[in-house]
Amino acid sequence: MNELSMLLQTIEYVAAYFGWGYYFYSVGYFWYDKFNCIVNDMRRVQSNGMIRAVYA
Repeated sequence: MNELSMLLQTIEYVAAYFGWGYYFYSVGYFWYDKFNCIVNDMRRVQSNGMIRAVYA
């Protein structure tokens, strides 16, 4: 019975660990996507050794 209890505690710990990890990943992705949007005409990319503005 002790082995079964230990197994269930391990499964619970792993589920909680991955559950919280997924939660924080989702929240981080949402905030990054919401507040780190760069307008295309403000972005600059390097092309052929020269920096040029990108316009949509």
